[in-house]
Amino acid sequence: MNTKGVWIVAVLVVILVTGFGGSLLAQEEQMVVPLGTFTIDPPVEGQRSAVQFPHSVHFNYSCKQCHHKWNGTEPVVGCMTQGCHDLAQLPKKEANKKIDPDLKMRYFKTAFHKQCIGCHRAIKLNNKKLEMTRAGIDGRLPATGPTGCNGCHQPE
Repeated sequence: MNTKGVWIVAVLVVILVTGFGGSLLAQEEQMVVPLGTFTIDPPVEGQRSAVQFPHSVHFNYSCKQCHHKWNGTEPVVGCMTQGCHDLAQLPKKEANKKIDPDLKMRYFKTAFHKQCIGCHRAIKLNNKKLEMTRAGIDGRLPATGPTGCNGCHQPE
């Protein structure tokens, strides 16, 4: 065996002994993405039902569009965790002052509605522009998703 072959074998032995190669594979195997539809329950009883969220329908978007604090490697933490969208009630407005926008976004309902409905409305607006110009249309336009209450919250 030549010197180059000895070095290759030595490097492979180091990788196997230290577990370096195995840890890289294990990290890739630990990523779990929920498929199908799951229920988003509000943290308080409200006027509307829970939302049946079709996660797999949203796979053509970047994960970070919704999971904006996700670092790309750790498991995704729920939106209603401490410091993210964890307020169960809209903060009270102080006399003649607007509610702090950052605090308002911590209210789960504001965050979900802004994110979900905002995205669906943006798709709808883009579809209207495409229809007007007929540009970039090769088949059907993207589905917009619901923009009204009953589209997400099924009447009970």
